[in-house]
Amino acid sequence: SSSTYPNGEVVVSRINQLPDNSPTGLLPNNYWTINNYGTNTSFTMLDSIVLFRAGNIANDCNPNDYKLYRRPIYAESSTWSTPIDQAEYATPYSNAKVRFSTNNNVNTFGQFILTRTPSTGTSTAELCNGIDENCNGVVDENPYLLVTSKIDGTVGSIRNVMECATNGDTMFFSSTVDTSYLTSPLSIEKDLRFMDQNLPNVVLTMDLNQSNFLSSNQAVFIPGKNAVVFDRINFFQKNNSITRPLLRVEGTLEILNSVLTGNNDTKVVNQVQGKITASGNVKIE
Repeated sequence: SSSTYPNGEVVVSRINQLPDNSPTGLLPNNYWTINNYGTNTSFTMLDSIVLFRAGNIANDCNPNDYKLYRRPIYAESSTWSTPIDQAEYATPYSNAKVRFSTNNNVNTFGQFILTRTPSTGTSTAELCNGIDENCNGVVDENPYLLVTSKIDGTVGSIRNVMECATNGDTMFFSSTVDTSYLTSPLSIEKDLRFMDQNLPNVVLTMDLNQSNFLSSNQAVFIPGKNAVVFDRINFFQKNNSITRPLLRVEGTLEILNSVLTGNNDTKVVNQVQGKITASGNVKIE
């Protein structure tokens, strides 16, 4: 081959802080150093270089918004100069990454940093997932409250999306989420409406015999100051001898077109100060 290689050891380090000085743009959470211990300080330009999990990789951005900067391995201060390339591909999902390939100009190593040019954004809806879907430099602002994960506590789960909600909001469920698993008690301390637009109803399921529930008086708790609506949300307590309720209500609860299922004697406990109303086809089995 006519290509030139470093001809020796190459060590890549990701440093999880910003350098002493950075270029302009939306910055990542880290930068990279690539030490070339080979005999050739210059080599044939790389076919591509891919940077993972930089912290400023957003959805719906033009890949060309991402710029790659390089400076010598021991450089300091304002020595980044101009970008050596702009990206051809970027994705914020599954190990968020940006790829620089054609004419990337990486024929020497050193320090590398990834920047993103601020954008006016797009019409893409923001979700509560820590990703800047509309590419305006702000994460999770005014998000569409869509539950996209079945697994409790993960990004897109009912518990996670609740963190982005404010009083009076409505939370929806993705058509891919037919069941949402609770692995610990859920306290709804906001005025919220939970609504499933799909058929059949989403099922909120839990096992009150699990260790995380043993010290709790219920699966789902609505405090006295809060008003909650469950619209086409089914509840299912897994089969065991636990008799604690699925729902304990000290505030206001409205249930519409929902089913509460389980072998426990008490499905709902309405405290003295609580108020529960049911509309449409509501079943307690």
